[in-house]
Amino acid sequence: MSQNYDGRRISTDINPIPDSDKVELRMTLVPAMLHLFAPGDKTVRAQVAESVRLIAELEFPERWLYLIDQVMTFRSLTDTTTNTSVLETAHSICAPCRAHVRSGALFSEINYVLSRFMDPFLQLFCHIAGLLLSPSLSPPTPVFVGQVTLLLEIYDDFTFRAPARDRGRV
Repeated sequence: MSQNYDGRRISTDINPIPDSDKVELRMTLVPAMLHLFAPGDKTVRAQVAESVRLIAELEFPERWLYLIDQVMTFRSLTDTTTNTSVLETAHSICAPCRAHVRSGALFSEINYVLSRFMDPFLQLFCHIAGLLLSPSLSPPTPVFVGQVTLLLEIYDDFTFRAPARDRGRV
């Protein structure tokens, strides 16, 4: 429900939300998403992450500069539920990059995201990989495998494949 409301009303064309409400929404949506649901509420987490994605598509990075910083401040090396939420949110924000046409503006946005995201991403990846490769963790827990999968999906969000007709020329 919130994704329908947010996605349609945040834009400037259709009965827009007042700017003051947009600012409040941007400030509270990510923290609320990471704190207001239980570990098993994957459906709720996915819906709120989709709301963040829809708003980010319209507002990031021009009017929501601190989005990536806000998401990454919640990452934790010990709280797997929060990490899963952070990674799902990051993936929902970054995934649309793959569908965009290559351009200077797109690469500037990707560089902006990577400048804020790369170090925490790599730290989390190394931490989880270390846990998975540790002899004391046998067999690997589904939570850590899921987090590595999300980390790899985020990495894939920033890679590009040439269209089928151009593959021979790239």
